[in-house]
Amino acid sequence: MYIFFLGYKSAGITKLVQDYICKKFTLDFLVSSRLKLDQINEAFDMINNKTGIRSIMIY
Repeated sequence: MYIFFLGYKSAGITKLVQDYICKKFTLDFLVSSRLKLDQINEAFDMINNKTGIRSIMIY
């Protein structure tokens, strides 16, 4: 089974990681917000309101 992401096959995950580290592409567009762990209730509110379905929790 192959998974395609930005033109990479799952077998090429090492190259994908290297290209990301070398800043050949960005993933920022996939993140709608970054919240601290003590903002967990806000994160759930955002999910329920459909305003933040791609949030990152920072510990």
